[in-house]
Amino acid sequence: MRTAILILAFLLTIMALTTPVSTGHPYWSEGARTNEEQAQRLDLLRDERRERKVKLRRTERRIDVLRARKHRLKQSIRQHRSLLSFIKTATGYVEWLYPLRVCESTNNYRAVSASGTYRGAYQFDSGSWADAYGYHDPIDAPWYVQDARTATVRRERGTSPWPNCG
Repeated sequence: MRTAILILAFLLTIMALTTPVSTGHPYWSEGARTNEEQAQRLDLLRDERRERKVKLRRTERRIDVLRARKHRLKQSIRQHRSLLSFIKTATGYVEWLYPLRVCESTNNYRAVSASGTYRGAYQFDSGSWADAYGYHDPIDAPWYVQDARTATVRRERGTSPWPNCG
């Protein structure tokens, strides 16, 4: 029995001496035995960390851009809602807007006169349109912006801008 214990102790000692010592780090445990290999693995770790930081910065910038875009869209929605409410409250707009639009442009919001001077459903010239609500050209403006501008012009100047159809 004593001999068996001595043999077991001897075998355990041999196993302990031949097993590589682990530093506790997964990159160094078995594969990297030289200082040069350890230095290369450290460089790899540093590069990976740098790449993660760059990706994080890009993602943060993208998030900032998306937040700014969201803010602009909310402002645009608020502006267009106010225009819609203005159109709805314009005095009898249904009674006179539709016939005027049909007469001026056959109900086409993207209509352009043969000369190119008059544009949009209500055939605005550049002076009457005057970059209404941030749109340089009437044909680029949505229908409710054109309707709102028409209601404003009619309230200010009557039907004189539309001598044939007003």
